[in-house]
Amino acid sequence: MRLHPNVPGVRRRLQNGAEGQRKEQRGVSRIWPGGANGMAASVRDADWAESGLGPVEGWPPSLRQTLDNLLSQPLPAALLWGENLLYFHNDAYVGRLALLHPAFGRPLLENSPDFPGRSAINQVLAGQTVIEDVPRSVLMNEDNPDCVMVLSPVHDEQGEVQGVLLTLAARSGEGFLNARLPISDGYRALFNVLDEGFGVVEVLFDADRCPSDVHFMEVNAAFERLTGFGNAAGRTMRAFASDHDQHWYEICGRVALSRRPERFENPDAAPARPYDAYAFPIGEPRQNRVAILLRDIMPRLQAEAALHANERRKTFLLELSDSLRPLADPQDIMAAAGALLGAHLGADRCGYGEVDAAGDHFTVVRDWTSGRTASARGTYRIDDFGLKLTADQRTGRKLVIEDALADPRTQGVESAYIVAGGLRATLAVPLMKEGRWIACFFVQQGSPRTWTAEEEALLWDVAERTWAAVERARVEWALRDSEKRLRVAVSELQHRVRNILTVVRSVFARTFDRRGDQEEMADHFKGRLDALARSQIVVTQTAAGTADLENLIRDELMSVGAHDGPQVRIEGPDVLLNSKAAESLGLAVHELTTNAVKYGALRATGASLDIFWTVDLDQGGQRMLTLCWDEQGVPAVSINPGHEGFGRELIEEALPYRLGAETKLEFRGGGIRCSIAMPLDMAPNRQLKEPVDER
Repeated sequence: MRLHPNVPGVRRRLQNGAEGQRKEQRGVSRIWPGGANGMAASVRDADWAESGLGPVEGWPPSLRQTLDNLLSQPLPAALLWGENLLYFHNDAYVGRLALLHPAFGRPLLENSPDFPGRSAINQVLAGQTVIEDVPRSVLMNEDNPDCVMVLSPVHDEQGEVQGVLLTLAARSGEGFLNARLPISDGYRALFNVLDEGFGVVEVLFDADRCPSDVHFMEVNAAFERLTGFGNAAGRTMRAFASDHDQHWYEICGRVALSRRPERFENPDAAPARPYDAYAFPIGEPRQNRVAILLRDIMPRLQAEAALHANERRKTFLLELSDSLRPLADPQDIMAAAGALLGAHLGADRCGYGEVDAAGDHFTVVRDWTSGRTASARGTYRIDDFGLKLTADQRTGRKLVIEDALADPRTQGVESAYIVAGGLRATLAVPLMKEGRWIACFFVQQGSPRTWTAEEEALLWDVAERTWAAVERARVEWALRDSEKRLRVAVSELQHRVRNILTVVRSVFARTFDRRGDQEEMADHFKGRLDALARSQIVVTQTAAGTADLENLIRDELMSVGAHDGPQVRIEGPDVLLNSKAAESLGLAVHELTTNAVKYGALRATGASLDIFWTVDLDQGGQRMLTLCWDEQGVPAVSINPGHEGFGRELIEEALPYRLGAETKLEFRGGGIRCSIAMPLDMAPNRQLKEPVDER
């Protein structure tokens, strides 16, 4: 980019014919910017095509407008624009700052490293306005009065900061801050585009030299917006804001008399916006004039408020987690979460409730109240509270009611709110899991209340944490219960194994205690083990370790191919036997079945077998089982067997000993009849009687 350091250089170049011809070919750059001043001509006649900005016809409107205002002013002003901070200044700057104008059109900080406002540029690019003292050493004439440099952000069409506006202001005498100078319309436009408020006031004193009022000599639009003082220029404060805070007069009075600047803050500027103010003296001391620069601090206060709210939220959630962590009962967790949140929000009632699987009812097991209202414990039909409201809850949207008696969504269902405690304001958030509404956390107030976004966000967090804690407690409880049942099951299994081994040893001893055919005894032993196995299968099919009597009998008959029919009849009510009774009765039925297959009703043609049982109460109210095995039509039965076998010993001795049974085994003409009567509820805890070793 070919630029010239000063106006005479530009003029000399304009006298060159070839350069004049190129000027004619540049179109828009020949027309803009207008005006006959030197810096306007410099912009028009420079070759910007190779600069970071490109040809002038492509410059953004915000840059062109700012330059139009700046170049037409008689007061010292400059502009830094773009990422490289390209430097522009008006004619008034020539002869004021020795270090600036040689960098015209170039990156400022590369060409003027000693620029006095360098340290403040990053602040301005972040959106702040900064006032910097200008050292006399950088002034072209060190006899000039003390100056300050006002650096303000310049925004583009999208509101982003793209430049820095520099304004030189003399603390007294000539300059921008001297209210005696006329302000042109163009400069007033530049004055009013500043984001920061700026005004010049004259402090009025009473006879005792106490500040009594201020006269607004000049203010920009941002000043009026921040203070709420509309059309203030040319008027006094007391003329339109007679009750304004006295601190304004006191601060302006001190600055005017002491000639020392002061900074103050007005965080509660209602109905206008809060601001940070910098007041400094201008003009001659006798003029009592003060310039005031205002910066909008609403974003900062909002950020601070959000930060504090976030800190309070985190502190509360940490306290909530610490309180819920040691609790093992889901109901205790619900109650603790409600108590903590209700007290934190200053509510009247707070709680956690669960929705049934059908989504029709909402149950509050435990909640918290402030003492000013009743508990909401109970089960409620959800749609009683208004279909419009519950429809939102079912889809996962929050419920916000500021006054249930005035909310049009609750018209016609006010009675439901009266039944639920008559509270006026409700904030509730639903918990959705896998697309289903499963729970809800609510907070309520007895009087109308406006719920804040901060309270809503906190309620969502508390609801999720409470649900997680409740589910954790339930899983842990289920795990503990499972472990307990496992220990019981292992203990029961060990007990059963010992019993089975004892029974097996007893059966083995009874089977082989007499001499006989080894193969036949082995068959007997195998059959008896199979009978024990069948009874164990039936027992282990239920969690309670019980066996159905009818299934026990049918399994045994099926093992030999027998079933209901003309020959076999089975009848009786449902009866559940404990494992010991099942083992012993199973062996007894096995012995009776084996005998019937070999010698009795299941062998003889035309014979029949009736198996039936009843359950009755004895005189003491105890349930008694009476089981009968009745064979008929067997041609030849010995009514006086030659020896007592295992089956007879089991029925007549082992069952009474182990089960407290009364048994009777009859060998009659036509077949065997056996009856067993035993208590169902309290079977003695005994083992089969083992044989005495007589060796």
